[in-house]
Amino acid sequence: MHVLPTEEFKRKVKRLKKDHKELILKDVRKLRTQRMNAIKILRVVGPYVLGEIKHKKPPYRLYVVIDQEADTCAVVEWAHKKEQQEVIDKLQRDAEKIMKELFRSF
Repeated sequence: MHVLPTEEFKRKVKRLKKDHKELILKDVRKLRTQRMNAIKILRVVGPYVLGEIKHKKPPYRLYVVIDQEADTCAVVEWAHKKEQQEVIDKLQRDAEKIMKELFRSF
């Protein structure tokens, strides 16, 4: 599976602490090996799946969008648990639009 970060996510990662970057890298490796088994599915729109990978300490979530047909994954967000519902609502509200734009560019 190809795992690609979005441009917005790349900018956000530059400002993160080293330990957060290491957690994200660990998640990307997990996605490449375990694929769909690595995520909790939040929403499915056609061939696109919106999912998250949880961390308990620190309580952060990595949000991804997977195109099942192209076997490609886009990393879209890294957020604290406190922001979880806001992020999920935003991503679900705009899920189809986000997914089509993401995979049009890849």
